[in-house]
Amino acid sequence: MNKNKLICVICFLFLFNCCQTAEIKPKLKLQNFNYTDEKNENIFNIDESIIKIKRMYRDDFGYVNIEGTLNPGISELKINNDIVDNSKAPAFFYRMILRKNKKIFFQVKKTDGSLKTIEFEDNDAPREPQGVELSSVMQNRIDIRWSENNEKDLYGYNVYLYCSKHGWRKMNRDDELIKKTEYSISSGILPGNNYKIKISAYDFLRNESDYSNEIELTTPGIHKDCCD
Repeated sequence: MNKNKLICVICFLFLFNCCQTAEIKPKLKLQNFNYTDEKNENIFNIDESIIKIKRMYRDDFGYVNIEGTLNPGISELKINNDIVDNSKAPAFFYRMILRKNKKIFFQVKKTDGSLKTIEFEDNDAPREPQGVELSSVMQNRIDIRWSENNEKDLYGYNVYLYCSKHGWRKMNRDDELIKKTEYSISSGILPGNNYKIKISAYDFLRNESDYSNEIELTTPGIHKDCCD
């Protein structure tokens, strides 16, 4: 084997080894916390004589995103002492880092020079979901339902499943909060096994409620090892 062929073989083996051992990282999928207030309700209870909030949500990177409109007669808006770009007035958009248990301060300057400040704080999680019950149980699927929460800023629900092999697991993905009051679980469900189920509610700023009551059940059929 000549020198050039030997170099080619060595390079091929090196690249092949790298491909086999390299960690393949999945693409990051952002949780979509956008929403539209179809009922035109002031769900955040902010003084609408100054500003109107259309969207306010926490994204996957922990930023709070605020989108709204300024009323006529407002020349400047500050959020937590940062001047907000109003080049597209009356609409505005602002993105900020907000730690838990911290307030948001909206300060507006009117065209007459007067100032007004509004404090906003939302650390209250929704109430834990009520009325969780089984609607059907099969060998490889469990259907549940529950009563709807009535919070105006409710975004959705999480469903958790327990089996002896894996403990508690959240069944829906982070980017797929459940919007309905019913859910079917099929992943990891096997005949003749004992399971527990509980759910929680989530709001737009990612405050999660306490867990609902737990449901215990056994799937029909001959037992197979749990949660394979």
